[in-house]
Amino acid sequence: MGAVVLRYLLDGFYISLFFAVMSAVALGAHLVLVQCEHSRIDPVVLFILRGVSYVLAGLDGVGVISATGLLIYRFVRAVMRSDDDDEKD
Repeated sequence: MGAVVLRYLLDGFYISLFFAVMSAVALGAHLVLVQCEHSRIDPVVLFILRGVSYVLAGLDGVGVISATGLLIYRFVRAVMRSDDDDEKD
């Protein structure tokens, strides 16, 4: 049981690390967008940068929710499976 908990904690850590990097990239895109809005840049480029910033932030939010749900599902399924194995013995 302890190995199952440790494995899922490590999975959660790696997934959190991935989304932390994704959040940093989204923040960087937003900061570039803010700097470009203060200078004279083509409106089409601003529109594309704004779209990239929103897509990255949206994917990050959806990804965190999906990954959390997946980890909880896998953890509960593993715990239930180990309980079933204990009852058979």
